[in-house]
Amino acid sequence: MTRGFFKTGMISACATVLIVGLAGPSAAFDSIDELPQPTDKQLRSSVTRFEIPQATRFSTENTVRSFAEEEEDSWVLATDILFKPDAYDLPSGAGSKIADLLGDVPQGATLRVEGHTDSRTGEIPNQELSEKRAQAVADAIGEERSDLTLETTGYGPDEPAVTEQEGEEDTFAANRRVELILED
Repeated sequence: MTRGFFKTGMISACATVLIVGLAGPSAAFDSIDELPQPTDKQLRSSVTRFEIPQATRFSTENTVRSFAEEEEDSWVLATDILFKPDAYDLPSGAGSKIADLLGDVPQGATLRVEGHTDSRTGEIPNQELSEKRAQAVADAIGEERSDLTLETTGYGPDEPAVTEQEGEEDTFAANRRVELILED
C-alpha cells in the first residue's frame, strides 16, 4: 500500500497544486465543475526547471521516515478549493469527485476523515470549523460509498502540516485541509 500512497498521493498533490495555482488561495466554487481548465500556456509556465551544477552524494539509510504510517494510504484535500472561507458546506458535485479519489479503497474499509485549520480565527472557532468540515466530507463520501466505515475528527490548528510564516499565505493554506486516511 505504501507504493500506492506515493503514486496516488503524488497525483492528488499535483492536481491540488495545479488547481490551487489556477484558482488562487481565496477562490471558492459552488460546483466542482466550475473549476477553470488550464490553458497550454498556463501549464507550460507552471513548470519550473532547476539546474544543479554538481550533485553531492549522500545516504538516507536510517535517516528518512515516511510521512504516512506504514501500510497507510492517505489523501489530502485542500479546503481552500472545497469550502468558502469560514464555511463548511461543500459545493454540489464535490462528493462524487472526492469518491473518485477513493476508487481503489476496498469495500467495507475504514476511513478516518480529519479536519485541520490554520492558526487564524474567523467567525467560527477553528476547532468547530475543522470538525464540521470533516463531517461534511464524511457525509459526502458516505452518500457515494455507503460501504465504508467513516470516523471523523477535527484538530483545529493543533496539528499543522507546515510551520506558518506571516507574509507567506501558502504556509497558512497548507494547514487548511481535510485528510482522508485508510485504516488497516
